[in-house]
Amino acid sequence: MTALRSFFLRGVRALLPQRFPTPSFRTLMTHLKPFLKKPAASVLFVIFPGLLAQSFIDSAEAREPAPQAEAPYFRTEASRRMLRYDVPTGKTSRIAVQEDRIVSAVYDRALLSIQTNSQLGELYVQPHMAGEAAVYLSTESGNSISILLNAEEDMDPQTIILSKSPGAFAVGTDTRSPRMLAPMPAADYEAAVKRIIRQAVLNEETPDVMKRGACPKPSVSLETAILALQSLKPKLTACWSSMGFNATVLRVTNTRLARQSIDESVLTRGTILATAIDRDELSLGASASLIFVEAGSGS
Repeated sequence: MTALRSFFLRGVRALLPQRFPTPSFRTLMTHLKPFLKKPAASVLFVIFPGLLAQSFIDSAEAREPAPQAEAPYFRTEASRRMLRYDVPTGKTSRIAVQEDRIVSAVYDRALLSIQTNSQLGELYVQPHMAGEAAVYLSTESGNSISILLNAEEDMDPQTIILSKSPGAFAVGTDTRSPRMLAPMPAADYEAAVKRIIRQAVLNEETPDVMKRGACPKPSVSLETAILALQSLKPKLTACWSSMGFNATVLRVTNTRLARQSIDESVLTRGTILATAIDRDELSLGASASLIFVEAGSGS
């Protein structure tokens, strides 16, 4: 009996594709029962390894889920999380973004009343009833923030100041391509670099220079410069692009008692072509803006 089992197992294994594991004798007998009930069952003992193999394949393929085409988009992990805050029902709470301005808000008017202060870039929110309500904010720097407000009774008005996590940078993609921009009206390389720096300082877009909705991932050279500035708490505030260059704007602040100096020559290395700074000596509490220029699309 053992020899017969081995014979059948070897016969079926030889006929199965490599992606199928070797079935047990009990599994084979389950597939064999329908054939043994038919007339001339003895003849089937000669050919049933092939029948069993095909039966096993049909059964296995029936259990496999149909392959699905790869989706062109997927949901990022960051988009699964919403900031959640408790606010009072029927009372006004304030929402602001540190070192940025809120320029728009999307919400359900049946659940909330929202007033905006366009000068300060702040929102004043008043829930109509207890429960949760979503608010989707867009800021001047191009960031999007999703908030879930939980309105409760017997609460005092809240002030909610949103700030980026330490070391977090606005990294993502912009739907516009620098290749769609007009060529820079600059006669030479130096003039082109000065032009993108100028537009970043003025915070003004032109047909040939755009402010990106989100910054691309920092280059190795830019990450090295950011690490060199860690004692000054660097924060990425904006990114700009032209057909030839990318400009990244950082804001640094001295939180130490001693004065700190910024040496531009140490930062201008690798792929960083030029830097600009509004002040290089910082006393306690003083801040400065740095602009790093690197080669971009079309250069």
